[in-house]
Amino acid sequence: MNVDDAVQTFLDALAAEGRAARNTLAAYGHDLALLAEFLEERGVRDIREVRREHITFFASWLTGRGAAATTLARRMAAVRRLFRHLVVEGVLEGDPTERVPLPRRPQALPKALTLDEVKALLAAPGEANDLGLRDTALLTMMYSTGLRVSELCGLDVGDVDTQSGFVRCLGKGSKERMVPIGRVALERCSRWLLGARESLLRDRRQPALFVSRRGGRLSRSGVFRIVQRAAMAAGLDCRRLSPHTLRHSFATHLLEGGAGLRDIQEMLGHSSIATTELYAHVTTSFLREQHGMFHPRARDKQQDAGR
Repeated sequence: MNVDDAVQTFLDALAAEGRAARNTLAAYGHDLALLAEFLEERGVRDIREVRREHITFFASWLTGRGAAATTLARRMAAVRRLFRHLVVEGVLEGDPTERVPLPRRPQALPKALTLDEVKALLAAPGEANDLGLRDTALLTMMYSTGLRVSELCGLDVGDVDTQSGFVRCLGKGSKERMVPIGRVALERCSRWLLGARESLLRDRRQPALFVSRRGGRLSRSGVFRIVQRAAMAAGLDCRRLSPHTLRHSFATHLLEGGAGLRDIQEMLGHSSIATTELYAHVTTSFLREQHGMFHPRARDKQQDAGR
């Protein structure tokens, strides 16, 4: 089987299983196209000819092309998954990525906004016109639910249950979950739906909750621009602000407020608690303070120090 066919078979299988989001599939396709390019340069056209040294040299090749540590880790993980799939399907007898030390993805600590920064950001668009009502509702929804930007863009009007106060979203791997919205977000969403949304639609039929000024479903890049505009209006550093910043802030503030990691994991839609645990590193000073306040031995030491 030639390399291109092997890659396409793998991507088709992932798509058929529904276990990978569309963006993940696109990233895999790009990463594995680089592998195919690398192998072709070395005269390897049949996937069965790939050896362990090819995998090792491919990692060095990527580094030489300027791949950052995070990018390198992702691309090599895609390669490993490809070959494991081919072994399971019987295309290969052995996995050339076995015992090849692949780079680990560096765990960058999330950056969260302060409560005052969140307040300024959410107030920045104002509600004087249709777009202001939309942007205020959108930003408040993001902070109140912690949705991924792709999940937010995929919301339809019918996904918001104003009676129960929950929103239904479709997460990674097409996994559906229910997330509480909160009173303030519901109120701002209701004001957006009361007339501003219909004004932007101009009689077009569109199920999307958030629409563009032309009446289409709002895109991910559109959401990014809204966040950047609000950040500038609020006097915040745009370079450290993206839609994902609001997701991190949502989780961090829940943790600081006393929510359990398992509950936060459920709301964020993380498949692994390890991903959610990253947020614990953001609040080490907060947790240290809590330990000092509530642990009996910590209190004893504080009392001894005061004598």
